[in-house]
Amino acid sequence: MKKIAFLLFDQFQILDVTGPAQVFSCVNEIREQPAYDIHYLSTEGSLCRATCGMAMMTEKIYDLAGYDSLIISGGGGTRAACADRALIAFIKAQSARVRRIISICTGTFLLSEAGLVDGKRVTTHWAYADRLKKQNARLQVIPDALYIRQGKVITSAGVTAGMDGSGPVPD
Repeated sequence: MKKIAFLLFDQFQILDVTGPAQVFSCVNEIREQPAYDIHYLSTEGSLCRATCGMAMMTEKIYDLAGYDSLIISGGGGTRAACADRALIAFIKAQSARVRRIISICTGTFLLSEAGLVDGKRVTTHWAYADRLKKQNARLQVIPDALYIRQGKVITSAGVTAGMDGSGPVPD
């Protein structure tokens, strides 16, 4: 069974999490044996409130050795999340432990803050592309791409592009 971790923070975009999570869940529903074990993490391991006001319970971040994917949501709380040194250190440390690391929408800012996409082609929601370029001149920001896969790092544009980019993990 492949293990998937979603990384949340206060004011995350709910669809950045529920869209891809539902894709994995649907795969589990149609198979005789579930294929994905899904976890929702945050620095505190508590309720994280989404931009729409809904809240999700999370587990406290831990070592992700053996996980297939770390998926980082975007949302209105991205700027505050970029300033959370524990969160950024976690992303940086765990990127070497997971098979792939995925950002959805403005989650790309967190990968940038962690130094994981320097010199790479990346994307984010088109409305934030200029801000990302200004924040990190070492990135080649492609604002019209749905998602970009470079090695184990995948960045995606908005909500539905995140579903495409994080989709089921190939064997």
